[in-house]
Amino acid sequence: MTMHDRRTLLTGATAVALSGAVTTVASGAHAETPARAGATYLGTVLGGAFASMYPVDVATTSAYYYVVDPGRYRVERVVRATGKIDKWTKGGKGTGDGDMGAARAVAVDKSGAVYVADTPNNRMVKYSPDLQTELAKWGTKGTAPGQFTAVYGVAVGPGLDQNGAPAEVVYTVDGSRVQVFTKTGALIKVFATGFNQPRQIEVNKVTGDVYVVNARERRIDVFSKAGNALFSFGSEGSGPGQFKGDPRGITLSRNGNIAFVTDDGNARIIAFSTTGTTRGKQLYAIGGGTSKAFIDPRGVDVTPDGLLLVADEWDYSLKEYSFTSAGATLKRRLFGVRAPKTGANSPRGVAVDAKGNLFVSDWWNQRIVRKDAATGAITTWGQRGIRGEVMSLNFQWAVAVQPGTGHVFVANRESHEIKVFNNTGSQQLFVWGSRNSQPGNFTFPQGLAFAPDGTLWVADSGNSRVQQFRVNVANKTATVLKALGSAGTGVGQFGMPTGISVDADGTVYVADTLNNRIQAYRNGSWSVVPVSGTRGFRVPWGVTAAPDGSLWVADTGNKRLVKMSTSGAFAYEVTGASAGTTAFGGPFQVTFVNASTAYMSDTWGNRVIKLSVS
Repeated sequence: MTMHDRRTLLTGATAVALSGAVTTVASGAHAETPARAGATYLGTVLGGAFASMYPVDVATTSAYYYVVDPGRYRVERVVRATGKIDKWTKGGKGTGDGDMGAARAVAVDKSGAVYVADTPNNRMVKYSPDLQTELAKWGTKGTAPGQFTAVYGVAVGPGLDQNGAPAEVVYTVDGSRVQVFTKTGALIKVFATGFNQPRQIEVNKVTGDVYVVNARERRIDVFSKAGNALFSFGSEGSGPGQFKGDPRGITLSRNGNIAFVTDDGNARIIAFSTTGTTRGKQLYAIGGGTSKAFIDPRGVDVTPDGLLLVADEWDYSLKEYSFTSAGATLKRRLFGVRAPKTGANSPRGVAVDAKGNLFVSDWWNQRIVRKDAATGAITTWGQRGIRGEVMSLNFQWAVAVQPGTGHVFVANRESHEIKVFNNTGSQQLFVWGSRNSQPGNFTFPQGLAFAPDGTLWVADSGNSRVQQFRVNVANKTATVLKALGSAGTGVGQFGMPTGISVDADGTVYVADTLNNRIQAYRNGSWSVVPVSGTRGFRVPWGVTAAPDGSLWVADTGNKRLVKMSTSGAFAYEVTGASAGTTAFGGPFQVTFVNASTAYMSDTWGNRVIKLSVS
């Protein structure tokens, strides 16, 4: 729907004059005209709250550190002498000029130009040294040469140009391959394929050998600059030279004799020999065990003057080490300040309990925020962690409160599990699920909702289905009752089901996000909820059955909320402007305190707002 002045809208051959609301009418369709556009902004209950940085990769020059900070959707420049950020890329989250998604890698060439792997946007972007000018940009989504499927790693170093002559070139990893480009983005060649989720790449500045982090194989594969396989090292485990979880970052000493690889599952960095009879053998490890040197080491680089720089993502810090072939010593820690408890960074799921207490899934800060209805006090719980760690979270999405008990259920997305906490978050009570497609397990669970009969419904997004459970927290049991759906566009099929809600009569509503629709499960059968009187949905993330029997859709791609009947009749839309606040960045979910009051998470607006509704 195109809104002109909120009074008159031309659609097809019909102009409809409204009082305080706009309705889109398809040619020949019936227009339902609401009496009023009944949603008013009452205030922001949680605003933005950011850690000092969320560093995932680093690149260095003699004067600066360049840091990929996906928690702010930007790259930052840190002045080495002062340890302060002085510049960052313009724009924000998006696909336009200057914008980026949650980028994952950065590299610098000899001239100081900066190369960023804009991972979700499937492109490479080259910036000036001050990050203010885009010098080049290339790549689109695809598997053809020159295209990218989630470009995760970038390195710049000695290689061979299109004619086989020595040149400084750009190496990338995406999908299962290495691609080589000129510094302006012209494809030179694809020289290695068959990797299992490669996550980073580095070039030995002395020999030109190329090191690829073959993450899911838990090893490093090494090639000549001509693309010939040379050797590999690493395996899965926690012993010397082994990796637990996915190795993420890699760099080499200036002389090329030591390779440093981040082993985030063991919270350490392993130094490997790259030469002689000890090639591929561990020299030593930094951190690991009980040392607590790192929380989650990701990107690494060696400075021109020979220091090892580490991006410790969930310590929100950069750490400098001096090193030799025998060991390393911490020299300086930069940043490392957690987000304040008074807000959230990219809030997703929201829920209220019977007392009106508000619970928010604070996605980037890896925590749950609780705001007490009686006192207004804000508390948080959770921290970044891996499967098996009590109280840990891993990019959790939805949150729901169990009626009667007040227990808080969390869809711990990246760990493929559901976690249950007591109402104040002081205890983890129960956890279940693992990554697979068997009924009762999950692949990226994203939505949660309790039904009137007390059962829990889960949007199991990665498995393109929804599941129903009967959960007994006291007995620590979760019995799967139904597993419904498959991937596709047909009725009862899904393209990433995300939001889920159940109304008073037990009908289940699912935001079928990538199919741009809402589906309903009623009396054992599925149907698509028709939409009349307004434009169609664009990537709807959330759906909520309201106390008055209506449906509310978080139409994220259109940056609006839509209120409609369960049969699909449009009531009204809510935008930032119509509600009396700034534009929505990304409405994600609505939860109701009562029939007249609701909360909405505005994910990319970094806020949770309160609305008066009718």
